[in-house]
Amino acid sequence: MSNICIIAGDTSGDIYAGELLASINANTQDIQCQGIAGDQAKAQGMQLWMHNKHMNFMGFTEVLREHRRIMNAWNIITTNLANNKPDLLILIDYPGLNLRIAKWAKKRGIKTMYYIPPQVWAWGRGRIKALRQYIDCIAPLYPFEQYFFSQNSVDSTLVRHPLLTKIHKQTLKYPTDNQPINLLLMPGSRRQEVEKHLDNMLAACYLVQLKLQQRLQISVIQAPSHSPLRSIICAWQDKLNIKVFQSDSKQQAFETAHAACVVSGTASLELALAGIPSAIVYKTSWLNYTIAKWLLADRIKWIGLPNLIANATVVPELIQHKAQPESLATTLQKILQDTVYRESIYRGLGRIRGKLDEASDQDITQLVLNHL
Repeated sequence: MSNICIIAGDTSGDIYAGELLASINANTQDIQCQGIAGDQAKAQGMQLWMHNKHMNFMGFTEVLREHRRIMNAWNIITTNLANNKPDLLILIDYPGLNLRIAKWAKKRGIKTMYYIPPQVWAWGRGRIKALRQYIDCIAPLYPFEQYFFSQNSVDSTLVRHPLLTKIHKQTLKYPTDNQPINLLLMPGSRRQEVEKHLDNMLAACYLVQLKLQQRLQISVIQAPSHSPLRSIICAWQDKLNIKVFQSDSKQQAFETAHAACVVSGTASLELALAGIPSAIVYKTSWLNYTIAKWLLADRIKWIGLPNLIANATVVPELIQHKAQPESLATTLQKILQDTVYRESIYRGLGRIRGKLDEASDQDITQLVLNHL
């Protein structure tokens, strides 16, 4: 019986962990898994040392405030790894903690794989050396990541993105006079993201509704993590027709969406693969934004995964001060009413899916099994 340990510190990491374990379980019953993740991984039989809902925060200032929780997680992880050395340690995203774990594990001879490695192509270039020294296998999901690693003499194995199988491409839907326009909102998986974005998204939808003089149907995706999503929606129930979909039923919402607004992250790629014309938004605290802008130092032109994969502006991005209801409403209205623009985005999303589809046929499950 082989023993795998997974450390996935946030909601999106848990989704990847859950999918990986489901695939492993379908291939073999001779592997047991433990570590830190969430409900998705637990449902696949993973023994949780700690639920990652206690670690689901982001941003420089938030990390400083939650230092005690991070240290508690560190103690739990290192104690368990020391008491039960795994055959393979799989780190998923969450680099602030996971790179420290990798260094600790390397000193103790624990084989380590980094699935969804740190975004060193954007910032934190000093982490490249740590990846070379402490990681036995790096498994990125995106071609531009693998290219960056090769340019910096870091070995990596590009794996096929699991969303290509999970997300089905939709036909482009055109608004008509005899049916309501359906706008899809994906405000993020973390509490801070929902607090920063959902109210502005709903305000933008209301402005679009007023401008079009047509009642809209608003679909909101609720992530598994705890957030004030329901309370924010309640404040808009008298102005907008809103339906909440749980994350595991988002495909149903995708099938009726004419356009979408999404927080930058994996969700933006989900919409891109589904072929839904979208606007990407992101807003954080002034301090976090200032620090991030300084660290990025004009290294990247986009923050949205669809645009990064395309190496072009396919999906409009509204960042920080541009992520206001008025600007967002104008962008969403253009997507809905400008047929040429709408179809241009849809064709661009098709090219993104094709590019990702052709990039690799290496399965992450087989890669993991090969390293045991």
